Amino acid sequence: MKNNIKKIFAFSDVSEISYKTMLNYYPHIFECFDEVMASFQTGYKKPDTQAFYHFLKTHDVKPEDCIFIDDKEVNVLAARAVGMHAIIYNNFVQVEEQLKQLRVF
Repeated sequence: MKNNIKKIFAFSDVSEISYKTMLNYYPHIFECFDEVMASFQTGYKKPDTQAFYHFLKTHDVKPEDCIFIDDKEVNVLAARAVGMHAIIYNNFVQVEEQLKQLRVF
């Protein structure tokens, strides 16, 4: 794993209405990410592995260079199936420790 993070993405299964609501009322959330992709924009929803392949192709990244974090095990397993590092989110401390193990920081 590389020692630096180049970009941080969000991939959400929100609907178009929810996406626009968040963008209008909570725009600061989007500032945390280099890009936010929503399933309504791509036509793929997690845990469909095609959602992950679409992300990789769209951003021209290798799966082994990605770390996927999600609170749903089924999504984490799908990310792993395409070759990404994947972490199930249980709590901040646990994710932080796993990121340290991957030498993110």
